[in-house]
Amino acid sequence: MIMYFGVVDVRDVVDLHLGAMVHPKAAGERFPWAADLLPSVELTIEQVREAAKTAPALRTPQPCKAGSL
Repeated sequence: MIMYFGVVDVRDVVDLHLGAMVHPKAAGERFPWAADLLPSVELTIEQVREAAKTAPALRTPQPCKAGSL
């Protein structure tokens, strides 16, 4: 089963909130909004690719010996 996630730039969310704060007809209303829908598999692959660009290599201070944990 593939789930879909709504994706939005937080700057757009801020603009939407600020606009709703000053517009009288927006009082008590809800505004669901997303710029795009991504399947969970695609979202995960994109997150891994982005994280791999900046993730430091992990090294143990000293080699681990079998059975030492």
